[in-house]
Amino acid sequence: MSLEDAAAADDGRDLASYDFDGDVVGRIQSCEGPAPASNDPGPCTPPPEAAYRYREAHRRYSLGLLADAALPSSDRLWHATDTLAAGWLTAAQGLLAACLAHLPVLLGAALGTPPHAGVRDHLPQVRHVAVTSSDLLPSLAKLALFRLDRFFAGRDVLSSRVHGKLECFARLRDRFPGSAAFVAIGDGREEEAAAAALGWPFIKVSLGRCTLGRAEKGGVPLTSLTVMEIAGALGI
Repeated sequence: MSLEDAAAADDGRDLASYDFDGDVVGRIQSCEGPAPASNDPGPCTPPPEAAYRYREAHRRYSLGLLADAALPSSDRLWHATDTLAAGWLTAAQGLLAACLAHLPVLLGAALGTPPHAGVRDHLPQVRHVAVTSSDLLPSLAKLALFRLDRFFAGRDVLSSRVHGKLECFARLRDRFPGSAAFVAIGDGREEEAAAAALGWPFIKVSLGRCTLGRAEKGGVPLTSLTVMEIAGALGI
């Protein structure tokens, strides 16, 4: 499930004065319900009333309104969460920013593009995509609350709850054809198996430690995972 799936049911109605509280979406089963039968033909589509909510959530997410405007105490919440997670949010922000800054240069050098001024626009692009087993709307809210939304465009957040992570990964492969290279990072067996099925390198992480490949022990602490280790998984 992605925002693109929701958009398929959106008729483009002007939502400026739309009464979200008064429509019938609460009495209609949306896409993010129980998993469909195995012979389901493809991504399910929510009703228009639900699609309006996805569009409004996407608008707020893109403007950074899911956290700051709705929760004046978001600063305290973020710092408390980061403390409880032993600095995971700070580390995640730093790693994602470093990937955007340095991986294009490393990839460009591997492809023979020298890292001098004026060639940045011609370097390979790096894109972060989140595939989550949670529902789509709560996942967008969580990324916003964790202040990771600036690293993940709304259309690059996918929920695997209905069809599983292998199908989500396959859709990403089809979205970025040609010379695109992928690295999957996660802490679950499902994403590890999905990455293996598509031949993608996988970096297994946990709350305490990070292991490269399939090794269950050793490696580096999660908060110390570096761009160079991700580049190494890409073979550069």
